[in-house]
Amino acid sequence: MEEGEIEAEISGQIYRATILVNPEQVQVIFAGNTETLKRLSAKFDPEEDADGPGAITAPMPGKILDILVSDGDFVEKGQALLVLEAMKMEHTLTAPRDGTVSNLSAKTGDQVSDGAVLVTISD
Repeated sequence: MEEGEIEAEISGQIYRATILVNPEQVQVIFAGNTETLKRLSAKFDPEEDADGPGAITAPMPGKILDILVSDGDFVEKGQALLVLEAMKMEHTLTAPRDGTVSNLSAKTGDQVSDGAVLVTISD
């Protein structure tokens, strides 16, 4: 993603926002408000990720709105696992790979911190 301006047309209305990018985050400035989005790594590196390859962590602090799976459920890559409300938006967290849900530690209504392990997908 590059810095600059972005323009979108929604229902015939043109909206413009400024995008600021650095290695850790992307900032979107729109209508006098700034939203900061944390960049997540798409690769698993055992040296850097102590939670393990199947650990699904909160990408930011927020509130768990809905749990869509149970311990023992088989899930497919991309399947929705839970919904997190953060920054006045709903974020659906999905399975990074096929596997079985284990260690479902999140509960509906929980306030979670950035990086908290919410669920684990095992082989």
